[in-house]
Amino acid sequence: MVGGVGAGIGAGLMYLLDPERGRRRRALIRERTGSVARDAQRAAGRVTRDLENRVQGQAAQARQRRQEPVNDDVLMARVRAKLGRLISHPHQVEVTARHGAVTLTGQVAPEETGRLISRIERVPGVKSVENRLNEASPAPAAP
Repeated sequence: MVGGVGAGIGAGLMYLLDPERGRRRRALIRERTGSVARDAQRAAGRVTRDLENRVQGQAAQARQRRQEPVNDDVLMARVRAKLGRLISHPHQVEVTARHGAVTLTGQVAPEETGRLISRIERVPGVKSVENRLNEASPAPAAP
């Protein structure tokens, strides 16, 4: 076993110290080692930036939760903006707000209601959501 290790070390030294090609082989090893080190450094930088951004986002969310109550008009605008991304027919829903209490009235597809309410509850400034929505399937398409 020890002889095999010694032979391996000897072969490696011969490979690197070869008078004709050893210089080129050593340069390739230096180049590859540097490349690996640079790749590792870039990856560490990406992880660090990602972690910094996540911490900043969490801090911003914490600051936002401590802010004073939101104006009713601003709150309605936030909820309306969220509606457009949550349901297929946002123009059929009316939004009112009073001191952080949001009321939703109108017509929504049954499969959209649960997700809509849970997401609106998470809009900054919303204290409660009153669901006065009528659940109705969309009208069938004309033949």
